Amino acid sequence: LRNCGAVYEAIAPSVMAVNEPGSWNTYRVRLVGDTLDVWLNGVHIHEGQKLDGRGFFRNESQPLPLDSRATTGYIALQDHGHPFRFRDIRIKDLSPDPEPAGMVHLINGMDGDSPRGWFAEDAGRWTVEHGTLVGRDGPGHLFTDTEYTDFEMRTLVKVNERGNSGIYFWCEPHPDPNMPWPIEQGYEAQVDQHDPKNYTGCLYNKVWPESGPGEAGPITRDNAWFDYRIRAEDGRVRTWINGVLFVDAELDEFDRGRFAVQGHHTGNEIRFKDFRVLRLD
Repeated sequence: LRNCGAVYEAIAPSVMAVNEPGSWNTYRVRLVGDTLDVWLNGVHIHEGQKLDGRGFFRNESQPLPLDSRATTGYIALQDHGHPFRFRDIRIKDLSPDPEPAGMVHLINGMDGDSPRGWFAEDAGRWTVEHGTLVGRDGPGHLFTDTEYTDFEMRTLVKVNERGNSGIYFWCEPHPDPNMPWPIEQGYEAQVDQHDPKNYTGCLYNKVWPESGPGEAGPITRDNAWFDYRIRAEDGRVRTWINGVLFVDAELDEFDRGRFAVQGHHTGNEIRFKDFRVLRLD
């Protein structure tokens, strides 16, 4: 699982196709959805491999399944302290929903007891850990200082077992300090793998996939990262989970307000990574 061509600590290559030390090697890597193909020096060493439950961190007693890891992210080259060279690197984006240019990150460290550019209300506890926004316990919400109109928002999300959260947009905090939920303004893009009606990807109590509430069901699960995309433009609101369109609706109740993320209950833990937004106004 650590030989040349392996998916590190997860999938061994079908054959050793690496050239002699000091020689150039050619890699071709293709990932579409959860299906991986890899060619090393023209040899198909991974053919239709699924990103499934295989994988660990350092040793098998610390499982780190491939299907629980981030579904979007950066491509990186490693410097392990040994002389190494790369050349002729080419990338083609095969994503079903390529990211537009100009998105701005909204998680930029802490400022006192709240992430910079946000303020907290009620019982949730919020920290930024290695660039990831982490919310624990609740009920309580974290609101952006800034208001938005039309936008596209993207983030990676992970919630713990039986966790519950949501991404609010065009909302405002409740003026009553004893009321932990936002006032009746704005929409909530749900994060919940267990609610039979309002599951991840739905707009809470507003919009569900075309098949109807409770029929499609979530494509996400607890303790696994997934990609959330929300686009609101000219009265049309859409959500995608891992590139799959969930809701597409014309809505006219609200058109301006803050983003908020939710801490739902004691023991709840929600994580947001690469939380970013593009203004469309």
